[in-house]
Amino acid sequence: MRLKHLRSQSESLTSDMENGNQLEPQTGPRPRPRAMLCLALASTALLWIVFVAGVPAQELVVGALCAAAFTAFIFSMWRAQGEHLALRVCDVLEIRQVPAQIVRDAFLVIRILFGDLLGTRPAESLYIVHAFDACARDPQKIDGRKLAREVLAVAYMTASPNSIVLGIHQERSLMLMHQLAKTPLPAMARELGAGDQP
Repeated sequence: MRLKHLRSQSESLTSDMENGNQLEPQTGPRPRPRAMLCLALASTALLWIVFVAGVPAQELVVGALCAAAFTAFIFSMWRAQGEHLALRVCDVLEIRQVPAQIVRDAFLVIRILFGDLLGTRPAESLYIVHAFDACARDPQKIDGRKLAREVLAVAYMTASPNSIVLGIHQERSLMLMHQLAKTPLPAMARELGAGDQP
């Protein structure tokens, strides 16, 4: 299977060269499957121990089997996936702002709920578009870091009860989100590539 894949890539490159198309190298670091697999296995094993709240022998055996199965699943997904994320620690650490955002938005949603129930102030329920430094969808120009920042922005922004990121349009570099009440864009979203409304 790997040989067929390499042969098709070789034929595609030959065809592009004959047609005079310029090829641009991929940006971003090359993926490291061993590091990813070790991280998946270690984190799954640690989460198993935390969730079962102990380390009896039978729990460790079941946990090891589950961690191995999950790691095999992650590896198969990694091999099938054409686009690889290049996570950076500074981007992942933006999660530190998420708990405060969740608490602020929880109080905001409670206020909106009571205002809506009492009829004093109905929920705004807005669709908002923000500029976003998105990754190009051209396979020759995929930037693993920008792709990772898109994933993190969607996950971190959607964790808040007031907002749901519906998607990121790569060609137009836009992020569409829904909010119950309009709030300023969090600093965490700005750090991950979001900007003011276009």
